[in-house]
Amino acid sequence: MNALLAALRPALVSFFSRTMPFDAAEDLAQAALVRIHRALPNIDAARAHPYIVTVAYNLARTAYAQSARDNRRMAPEQSADAIPGPTAADRHTQYRELARAVHRVASAKMPQPQREVVLGLLRGDTPAEIANQLGISPVTVRTRLMRARAVLHRELRPFLDDTRQDCAG
Repeated sequence: MNALLAALRPALVSFFSRTMPFDAAEDLAQAALVRIHRALPNIDAARAHPYIVTVAYNLARTAYAQSARDNRRMAPEQSADAIPGPTAADRHTQYRELARAVHRVASAKMPQPQREVVLGLLRGDTPAEIANQLGISPVTVRTRLMRARAVLHRELRPFLDDTRQDCAG
């Protein structure tokens, strides 16, 4: 068994080191060997190669995902000073434009019960206040709001896509 694992080690290190630092490749190769060693009694000889390849690919994919998460965690702190954010006036203008778009969609595309909930939220009412005003339960308000959000998502997708492109460009 040791001879088999020793024979696999260089191939695994080589596989992992193509896309990551050597230390990380060594660690992943070791993790792969541990997994293979544990599963060895259950591995069919005819399917051993595909199993080993699958273990290696899964470990590599997990390492890439972890690296991406780590990079996302670090990126905002590193780039916050370099990229100027929108001013308060810009954010207020964007908010007002979005509120107008929501009002237009609510008025044109939603049935009256959903429209009442959305317009109440735009006025600044809480869901509990809306429930009291309409004489319905808070659960009904949440249900109508959920349905209204689906309509807003569908109808405002072009607006949101344009906004994202403006921020990226």
